[in-house]
Amino acid sequence: MPQIPDKFTGKEDIPLFAKIIIDINHANVDRLFTYRCPKDLAIQPGSHVLVPFGGGNRPREGFVLELSQDCPAGIVPKDVLRLIEPYPVLLPDQIKLAHWLKASYNCLLVDALRLMIPSVLRGGRVT
Repeated sequence: MPQIPDKFTGKEDIPLFAKIIIDINHANVDRLFTYRCPKDLAIQPGSHVLVPFGGGNRPREGFVLELSQDCPAGIVPKDVLRLIEPYPVLLPDQIKLAHWLKASYNCLLVDALRLMIPSVLRGGRVT
């Protein structure tokens, strides 16, 4: 199995996919969605991104939690539109902590992640 890079620089020939949680506080969307990483974006776990979401492809903020070289069967992924911040806003330990909070306290993963992101990075929104 090929090694998955920690950071996607866009120079690789192998397509890379990002597992992204959308920044919407609702149980129906509290899961990871697969998006294709464009070659011109330096996407890495913890990146704050803008992605098309839903039937109308409305631009929504999201957080990259994983990178993968595989796309689930039967899915036609949309492309990440752009990076919102040029650096990751979440560290790997914070992502692990958010998964633990979700499992231990039965909260939404996006709510656990929001606890670790300053409101200024979310347009001043706290919730």
